[in-house]
Amino acid sequence: MSKGGKSKGAKASRKQPAPKRTAALGGGERLVAALDPGSGPTELWVRCAEVTFVAFLLLIGYLGMRNGGLGPIYAYRYGQTVLGLLSLAILIWGAIACFRKPPLRRKGRIRGLIMVVLVIGIGMNSFPYPSSREYEPSAVRFELPVEGEWRVYWGGEGSDANRYAGWFADRRWAVALVREVDGARHAGDGSRAEDYYAYGQPVLSPASGMVVKVVDGQPDRVPGTRGSADEPFGNYVVIEVAPGEYVFLCHLLSGSIQVALTDDVVAGQPLAKVGNSGLSTVVPEPHLELHLQTTPREGLGEAIPWRFHDYWVGDRLVDAGLPRGGIASDGLLVGETVRRAPR
Repeated sequence: MSKGGKSKGAKASRKQPAPKRTAALGGGERLVAALDPGSGPTELWVRCAEVTFVAFLLLIGYLGMRNGGLGPIYAYRYGQTVLGLLSLAILIWGAIACFRKPPLRRKGRIRGLIMVVLVIGIGMNSFPYPSSREYEPSAVRFELPVEGEWRVYWGGEGSDANRYAGWFADRRWAVALVREVDGARHAGDGSRAEDYYAYGQPVLSPASGMVVKVVDGQPDRVPGTRGSADEPFGNYVVIEVAPGEYVFLCHLLSGSIQVALTDDVVAGQPLAKVGNSGLSTVVPEPHLELHLQTTPREGLGEAIPWRFHDYWVGDRLVDAGLPRGGIASDGLLVGETVRRAPR
């Protein structure tokens, strides 16, 4: 072989790069690699997270328009729950994708995770239903529908004092009343409905109007249980107190209802007795729940703001107000003690 051939071969061998040895990445280097945005198409789960977040913003905007009707009621009842569950599924999907195929910051991953976490976090915090009647309170003069002293279990404007306000479109301003005697709400161990001091007490009409619905014959549930969802209000009476305004008095004692359909009633007239019928997710004992809504259809009306007149809170006379309830962190009731003022 000639010298020229040897020279060309030597040059060719010198041009070939030596194989690189890949060193193992340390902890800091792995973190840098994980945060590297990388390249490639946006993943499907990220797109789903973006769509879900936009849908959540649209839901909040739609409810904030206070249009009234069934649309906002269904959106409030199911929209937040559906989007929250969907976001949870997307979060799990995204976490698995990030674990299996780093880096974390690849094509919008962090943005997608933040979006679904926001939807889940906001969705876990209940907010009062934005009723179309929010700034149009009822002009009807309401009275407390019970005699003697009663404790407000739930009641008021916000969900801190009124569990109904945070979860139900029709019961935004509902009031739940129980009775106490010497600081206790029941005798014995409270295992029977009859043990509770509220049980069997007279229920009075809170205003004048006409009876438009009566449901009776539902049995009492065992205290501390949810009861049947077939008739969630149990035995109840609905009174039309003004055009488009219907007051519901719920969880009445079977067989105790003293009025019938189309009867005219006046404020203070006996209607029934307190029972423990129906489904109760927020008060686990015999009580009277009453609320005002825009239709006589159970669960399908918008709540209407209202005020009760001439009642005592302790030693203070209230001309007009909404009784306030609440439960402390230790489980004790901190709601107001109220009673009707003599007529």
